[in-house]
Amino acid sequence: GRGLSARCTRVSETRRVLRLYLRVRPWQQPHIQARKMVETDVLMSLSEVSIIIPAYNESERLARCLEAPMRAKLDRDWEVILVDDGSTDGTAEVARDLGVSVVQLAMNMGVAAARNAGAQTARGEILLFLDADIVAPLDTLYKLTDRLLNDETVHVVGACPGENLNSQWSSRYLRFLGQWYIRRYVRHDENVPCFPSECGAVRKEVFDKVGGFPETHGGVGMEEFALGHAMERAFEKNELLPEAQYY
Repeated sequence: GRGLSARCTRVSETRRVLRLYLRVRPWQQPHIQARKMVETDVLMSLSEVSIIIPAYNESERLARCLEAPMRAKLDRDWEVILVDDGSTDGTAEVARDLGVSVVQLAMNMGVAAARNAGAQTARGEILLFLDADIVAPLDTLYKLTDRLLNDETVHVVGACPGENLNSQWSSRYLRFLGQWYIRRYVRHDENVPCFPSECGAVRKEVFDKVGGFPETHGGVGMEEFALGHAMERAFEKNELLPEAQYY
């Protein structure tokens, strides 16, 4: 959209000006680190990203999932939202203790409704969805959002499954299915028919335009395929990044 395109233009111009201003000469070595910090702060303040994490009874695994998002909040001032989907194990309290903004649903509504609730309160121009039962390295989060910031023709981008850390059969099955599909069918520049909501980023204007996640589908992952097909019909480009992995 025009807003994000203008933001990307400002990023490029800011990089050019800062490179000239921050060019290091031999007698300026003591100031290298300080100037790098200035460049990082200016550039990253131009990108607004909201990380949305739906969670249902994930108090034991939540801290590990939140490590990278909270680091991104510290480094790039990203918004981190946890949507507590009617948990009974203190998930919301764990998130609040870690400094995360919490949206608390009165009852268990399902993952699609939880993601939509988080998107409604998010202020970012890019929405990065992350499931509470996986771990995404900080580098993976940056690769996803940088792809959208650097190419305005891409509207949705997802990470790929790496090693499985979850012992639940449904998680292992989906991870195996995803790895098989990616190895057999997916190229970096191909459009994919499924939005990888376990670890994926989308422009908010695109998400809003297609109506978010449909909340009427049963079964594991069906809302992801429904949203992906809606984006296809709207001619939105959806990519997977094999070099961006989650666990």
